[in-house]
Amino acid sequence: MDRTVAWQALHSADTDAETLARIAGEYPEFALQIASHPQCYDELALWARSVAATGAAAETDSASASSPAEDAGGSGIRPGVWIGIAAGAVAVIAVGGGVWGLIASGVLGNGVGSPLDAGTAADAERPELDGPEVYVGDELEWFLPEDSQLRVLFPGVGSVSRGAELGGIGEGEGVHTGPEECSMWFWGDDWAVVGLRTASWDNGAVAVRGFPTDDEAEHYFEAYSDTVDVCTDFAILGPDEAEYGRVFIESLDVPAGTESLVAVRRTEGGEMPPESGDDTLELLSLEGNTVTTVSVVWDDRFSEASELSKIVAAVVEQRDEAFVALADQMALR
Repeated sequence: MDRTVAWQALHSADTDAETLARIAGEYPEFALQIASHPQCYDELALWARSVAATGAAAETDSASASSPAEDAGGSGIRPGVWIGIAAGAVAVIAVGGGVWGLIASGVLGNGVGSPLDAGTAADAERPELDGPEVYVGDELEWFLPEDSQLRVLFPGVGSVSRGAELGGIGEGEGVHTGPEECSMWFWGDDWAVVGLRTASWDNGAVAVRGFPTDDEAEHYFEAYSDTVDVCTDFAILGPDEAEYGRVFIESLDVPAGTESLVAVRRTEGGEMPPESGDDTLELLSLEGNTVTTVSVVWDDRFSEASELSKIVAAVVEQRDEAFVALADQMALR
């Protein structure tokens, strides 16, 4: 089965159990998606969760318990050899949302070559688009991880709410930043946003903003990326220029070669709106006419390069797979 076809099948409620078992045999790296599918039967779900949790690295032994594929109806397809776990390694070999869970749980890793050795869109040439790279409507959802994947990547995630409503834009009642160019880091600016898809929980959110053109998206992204150094410490001022508080932006190192992505620690202090004392990890990623934002309450583990790399790798892989999906979709528009 073609890899893209398999991935699409995992996101269709009509895919039957036998097909899921076949996908398990050919693409065991899709374990988390398989386990969360409504047609996934108990034995297959148990296998998938076990693989995702332990990163089993041995080929299924035919002399031992039967494989999920056999249990589904005798297809005889077994999960193949998995790349062994290397302590602390980060690997990116799943497509689409799957990478969020697989990377976070440490299932995929190797200590030999590149983390992308297994062959994803990220290590192959991107297909040429038959038109501009513009994502519309529900295509923005391609950039969002599944609920189960969020829970693996960010432990403690409970109920996840999905949304598609544009936020309101109002007056700041004279509250502004000093310097003014740091306003994006406090108020944001959604005037040009024409589409929005979100996944939010108690301590964080992933939001995908769609813009009319890639130029508009780039302008939005650069309002953040180009001001990181200027806005390391800026004031929130009232109409009378009285200082309400301060915001601190600390740039975080992302893996070498990562493009169109900004990662910072953003903290607030003082008596100011909205709520003082916020301390969050903020990631912004540009792709075509979209900007994806990850905002999560700060955890000290984010200071570790390996932990941050997992999140960054997931965002990058997700946008790469969205690009591949767009190339396939353009012919159907």
